[in-house]
Amino acid sequence: MNKGTASMKRKKAAAKRAVSQGLIVLGCLLICLIWVLPFLWMLGTSMRREIDSFNLPPAFWPEQWNIENYQKVFDMIPFLKFTWNSFFISASATLAMLVVTSMAAYAFARINFAFKKIAFPILLSGMMIPVSSTLVPLFFTIRDLNLMDTQAAVILLGIYYPIGLLLLRQFMMTIPKSYDEAAYIDGASRLRIFWSIILPMSRSTMIVAAVLCFVVNWNNYLVPLVFLNSEGNYPLTLGMQFLKDSWTIDQTVMLAAVVLSVIPPAIVYITCQKFLLQGVITSGLKS
Repeated sequence: MNKGTASMKRKKAAAKRAVSQGLIVLGCLLICLIWVLPFLWMLGTSMRREIDSFNLPPAFWPEQWNIENYQKVFDMIPFLKFTWNSFFISASATLAMLVVTSMAAYAFARINFAFKKIAFPILLSGMMIPVSSTLVPLFFTIRDLNLMDTQAAVILLGIYYPIGLLLLRQFMMTIPKSYDEAAYIDGASRLRIFWSIILPMSRSTMIVAAVLCFVVNWNNYLVPLVFLNSEGNYPLTLGMQFLKDSWTIDQTVMLAAVVLSVIPPAIVYITCQKFLLQGVITSGLKS
């Protein structure tokens, strides 16, 4: 009787686990569907004819696929030029961010200096300040530096990325200090320790910060709008405005341009996906 009762309890526990796991999987699929549906709608609309956009009720998928909208994007604007500008600005800002942020994170994680506990929260407070509230002082600063209407201004403002500093600093704090002590005994300088020990161990976290920073700069609209005037310097976020005229916007062509604009950051994410997962996992581990 006791064996039968124990067996029934095990079966009930297994059934509860199966139900709970099934609910978790179902919930994850539902969340994925909610995230994917807007992208599918965008893709379907980009393949519609303009006249089909006004059909009621609207169809999720177009009855007749139309790839001419993508050709119109290249005919109406210098799409490749704008894409290159976006890539150049995003990549340059990301590389500069990694150089500056990695050194700052190393200092905050491994070096004791005056006002260290005060300076770090001040730097992180930038995450809570909207960019729009700092545009006026930034405008005067960029003007005094003679960087107005240059991509260097947008790159310079894209370097500051507090999330990257937070990620790298938190990871570097988990690296045992014994590595530093052993290197000091061997005669290594602080710069050698940073370059040969800390940076290689932080590679995955640096890639996470780099991808996030690249996407933020790729999607940046407000800063280029304020500091760039010449169309030749426009990134893709500003260049797509030329797809509309004074009165109307062809949504099918606009969404075709949006689909094309998603491809470069998607390629960056897919390429670095392995390192992203590794970085997210290792960032939460303690030594």
